[in-house]
Amino acid sequence: LFRLLFFALFVCSSVLTAQVRYNFVVAQKIASPEAQDELLPLLVKGDIAAIRHITAQSGGRFKFFAGDIASIVLPVKNIKLLIENPNIKRVEGNNSRLKLMDDSVRVNNNVNAVHAGLSPLPQGYDGSGVVMGIIDSGIDFLHPDFRDSVAGKSVTRIKYLWDQTISAGGTVPITYGYGQEWNNLQIDSGHASAHVDGTGHGTHVTGVGAGNGKGANVNKGVAPKVDLIVVEADFTNPTGFMISDAVDFIYSKALALGKPCVINASLGDYYGSHDGKNLEAQLIKILIKIKITIKIKIKIKIK
Repeated sequence: LFRLLFFALFVCSSVLTAQVRYNFVVAQKIASPEAQDELLPLLVKGDIAAIRHITAQSGGRFKFFAGDIASIVLPVKNIKLLIENPNIKRVEGNNSRLKLMDDSVRVNNNVNAVHAGLSPLPQGYDGSGVVMGIIDSGIDFLHPDFRDSVAGKSVTRIKYLWDQTISAGGTVPITYGYGQEWNNLQIDSGHASAHVDGTGHGTHVTGVGAGNGKGANVNKGVAPKVDLIVVEADFTNPTGFMISDAVDFIYSKALALGKPCVINASLGDYYGSHDGKNLEAQLIKILIKIKITIKIKIKIKIK
């Protein structure tokens, strides 16, 4: 009995599948008297010559095809000509609205749970009180995701910005002797003239790490409440040690702010020791240890 029932269901399902040659969106439009003169974008699977002919004869527009699937626009009242043609296998319309994605990062990495402070965490964590340093291709420092509203006024979350690639417009960092830097007050007053991230890479990376979602009212980054210190690295100079300079710059500024710091550098090279034993790698490792040691001493002193 079970086998007979399974077979009957299989046959019925196969028959129904064969008869359903269009999706629900198309069915809705066909059934709506008000939509008959509407031009509806469609994807049609079948004989391309037949699709071209029906489209041309029905006041539609044939856009393009790949394989046996064509993209066309057709008046709703003439869609039946496609459905009834034996050379047409499938007709689909679309009523979904596009939206910005990149929202699965927080879900897949349990970031939402961390933001909410779910057990076993004692509280929620969103980056408040922490500095995130970014060493990259620059940043769109006017982007809403990197700004906050304080007392009704829009202010930047970027506490310091150092552009290693230019020689005028700001202040030369004395320690390093090149590039130009600005603080948050100078950025907010419109005096920052750093390159605005020509490739978009640095802005994207910073958004994933620290965006607060205000640009599109969605898609917050991993740590939407951190303060930012951004360094636009010089990709054209093969002789300097720009990365270690940037690390020291960020740690020094974070120390002056009295906040713990994490640094992201989504850049590098395929040359080098690859074992962490070259001097720049050792220098950065020492800088990290110094930073941790200083923070511990500060905490002990406060207690």
